[in-house]
Amino acid sequence: MPNACQTPIHGLLHAEWRLAQQQQQPRQELPASEKQQLFASAVCDALAGGGCCASRACFLGACLGAWLGPDAVPPAWQQKCSSWQSIAQQTTQLLMNRDAASRQ
Repeated sequence: MPNACQTPIHGLLHAEWRLAQQQQQPRQELPASEKQQLFASAVCDALAGGGCCASRACFLGACLGAWLGPDAVPPAWQQKCSSWQSIAQQTTQLLMNRDAASRQ
């Protein structure tokens, strides 16, 4: 599938660039509302690209979630996911383990 990986990576890098242009604090300290805006706009941009965009938007959402944390997913989107609580708990634990490992 053409662009299955390149488009999401581009979307992630573009989101990172956009954040760097307006960043006044580390991404970990951003308010949830700013993370949610960044997350939603990047995923919607990927969907607006057309074609077979669902897999690209899904991969981009996973990358953004790993980068920004689970609180970046807009609440309205969370409510539509029946397993959201489990996903958020597992992601939070994974990010805590990653941060602990990076300090060693």
